[in-house]
Amino acid sequence: SQNCSDTDSQDKYGDLGGGEEYDTMSEVEGECELIDIALNAFSIAGSTTVYPVNKVWAIEYFDCEGKGCAQISVDGGGSSDGAGRVCSSSDIYHVDIGAMSRDWKSSEAYRMYDNYTFACLQSSVLVTQIPVAVDGISVIVKKNSAAHKCIESIG
Repeated sequence: SQNCSDTDSQDKYGDLGGGEEYDTMSEVEGECELIDIALNAFSIAGSTTVYPVNKVWAIEYFDCEGKGCAQISVDGGGSSDGAGRVCSSSDIYHVDIGAMSRDWKSSEAYRMYDNYTFACLQSSVLVTQIPVAVDGISVIVKKNSAAHKCIESIG
């Protein structure tokens, strides 16, 4: 069996973004059962905005499901990469979860009648969209600077 007693998230999982550390909700102790990793493996790729959330999901799944014996691959790459990879028919390029911090483009998928299922245009893959968070952008500039004056002129 495999030893799963290492719970140092920074060493085990790497940086979650912004130097944030993450403590898992579960304590992995002792030995874990060997399971068929191929049957319990999945991959996530896409939006760098959603990457930290995906990473935490992977950590929790990794620690809880099978006591650390599952295999999850998490990649960034941007929303277009997430859309393209979840819709890909290639076994090598395809991911199970395509993370996006934007809606689907009409060139990527067709929105079905239920408003959360999408049919990929380049393959026969159907995708269920599940909103998990809303992100925003703040623009901060020095008062009376050229950038401030530009933004003020726009309104």
